[in-house]
Amino acid sequence: MASFERTKNGNWRAFVTVNYKRKSETFPSRAQALAWAGASEVSMREQSKQRANYFNKFKGELFFTVAQDLFNSRVVIPNFSGIYILFDGDDVSYVGQSRNILGRMADHKKNGRVFTHYVAIPVMEEELTKMEQYYINLLKPAQNRTKVSDIEIEAEYA
Repeated sequence: MASFERTKNGNWRAFVTVNYKRKSETFPSRAQALAWAGASEVSMREQSKQRANYFNKFKGELFFTVAQDLFNSRVVIPNFSGIYILFDGDDVSYVGQSRNILGRMADHKKNGRVFTHYVAIPVMEEELTKMEQYYINLLKPAQNRTKVSDIEIEAEYA
């Protein structure tokens, strides 16, 4: 989405926002600002699609690799705090945080939450809420009830 404003010195400032990412630029004419905004929005949407495609490819490969390694090595996974992303097939269904990821996955299964697999991201306990909010805004999971503001999150993690 693009918006425009006239600056004090008579130039035009164009703002483009796509999926919580924002760019701006100043131009001497409104026509230049419009042209830049149109091109930037197309570019940002394409980058957003590429990031989503990369994430979908990555999470599938990551899950398969981790699952295969665990099966082959029979290692014991230590407990850790972090963010977890639940998937229903290829779709992100839920993002959550826990100080005990493995226990939380067991709770979700026991309580009937439907998911085919998950990805867990280790995060220090004091960063859990901010990182959870970041991933909720980024992935927009269907089962999360509240969408949170990302103004301070983008500044810190973008």
